[in-house]
Amino acid sequence: MPLTLWNQQLNGNQVPAGHAFSNVINLYSNFRNTINGDITAFGNWLIQDHGYAKGGVNTFLFPLTPNQLNIAALDSEQVQFLANNPQGRFARIFLHRWYRCNLQSEFPTCLADVFIVGYIRQQEGLQGQDLKNRITELGYAGNANASAQTLINVGNGIGQHFGFLNDDRLPTAFFNSFFQDTYLV
Repeated sequence: MPLTLWNQQLNGNQVPAGHAFSNVINLYSNFRNTINGDITAFGNWLIQDHGYAKGGVNTFLFPLTPNQLNIAALDSEQVQFLANNPQGRFARIFLHRWYRCNLQSEFPTCLADVFIVGYIRQQEGLQGQDLKNRITELGYAGNANASAQTLINVGNGIGQHFGFLNDDRLPTAFFNSFFQDTYLV
């Protein structure tokens, strides 16, 4: 049975393109402060100026896209706020657009991953291989190795960046307020 969030079932595969979110947002902030081009220009900048492989660049673009966190639509100053002050007021306002949204059509996979890993750790106390197995059992990843691990890595990265998860990767008070009915900006 799928997990329930905001009285909606969180269905389907939730495996994202794997990325280290804090690294992505910092690189993107640097790019926007120096070049301020679009997302395609950012991909080219990663390849040409930083030696990233063409195939790997798509993973860096993933959280920036309209179907995910749509960070590419922000201005340079806002991107810098998310990079440098990810638990500040602007970040909380930025995240609010997904609070109690339609899970099937609006909720970014990146945030779904934060919820999945945080919820299972908090409610079921699972870690390691048991966590991967549970994610696969629930249908959020195709297998308990690579795809479940990618989901966990992204959930941890975004969760820790925005303060949903602490240094031990356990849910914080912010996690509980956002993913329950008490979130206030």
